[in-house]
Amino acid sequence: MPRELVSGVSDALPFDIHPPAGEAWCITDFFSSIRLVGGVPDLSVSFADGGVHTAGLIVIDPFTAIQKQDRKMELYIDNTTYLTVAETGAASVIGWTGYKVIPENLRSRIVTVPNGGKFTVRPPVGEIWKVCEIGSETIHAAFQPDVIMTLESATNTGAIIAQGTMLHYWSGKMAIYLSHDFYLVFDEITGADCDIGLSITRVPVEIFAGAQQLLADATVDIRPAEGYEAVVTTWGSDTWGGGGGTADAPNVRLSLTNGVLDSTIRSEGSVIVDTANCDRRVDWHIDNTIYLTMFEPTSGNQEICWSGYTRRIEHTT
Repeated sequence: MPRELVSGVSDALPFDIHPPAGEAWCITDFFSSIRLVGGVPDLSVSFADGGVHTAGLIVIDPFTAIQKQDRKMELYIDNTTYLTVAETGAASVIGWTGYKVIPENLRSRIVTVPNGGKFTVRPPVGEIWKVCEIGSETIHAAFQPDVIMTLESATNTGAIIAQGTMLHYWSGKMAIYLSHDFYLVFDEITGADCDIGLSITRVPVEIFAGAQQLLADATVDIRPAEGYEAVVTTWGSDTWGGGGGTADAPNVRLSLTNGVLDSTIRSEGSVIVDTANCDRRVDWHIDNTIYLTMFEPTSGNQEICWSGYTRRIEHTT
């Protein structure tokens, strides 16, 4: 079952959360009878695939992925791509909870981003995927996966959603919607091959995404068609700015507007003052009358992107 308690788990004696053939699970929470400073569970969770790729693809770890310890997970696994749980210290009781999902919708995998190269995650025509979590063989000093992640399209080089050297976007529960036309590209930044684990599920939604150029001192509206609403969960740009170190974020200004009034959601990274909307997942609900607008403040053209899903507005009487 996708929920269990196991005793005697340690670094030397890990335990696999491994669905039987023909089943798929979504694991949402992990627990440990041993807590570290600050109440963080003393456990480490990794993607695994029977040794095909390198072990140690960290999803949760109390020392190197601390930003993922205080939120609910969405880890889709099956008999091929599953999870390994270990204690980082003394043996203890480990617990987890989750639920069964439709196996045919699972798209989770472990892939290798080659040294100095890229790896593209692109659904086939007719499918929409939601990327819910990313783990990495190596973790940057800033505690994020050692990759740069961009959303691209067939006609546009796209823009950076997240990168291992910065905190932006990694702390919140992840939701990146992809189609054959809008897909993810991973760049390796370690100087060596890097295996990454991806929690992915196929979803029955219509994608709402864009990847285009934003001209200097201009704006782009992120606006569903009339009669539709959308939820934007991801956004980015190809130039970042901020307080230096790990504090940089996409250097564009994002506002909610009705075409007359507008309210800033996120200032450009170069004047970082509102970090609440820069280092977590967002769920911005918009329609054709109240929508998002993105402004380019650097007097230089740059690439921008966003991703989410859309649906027709249902009228009730």
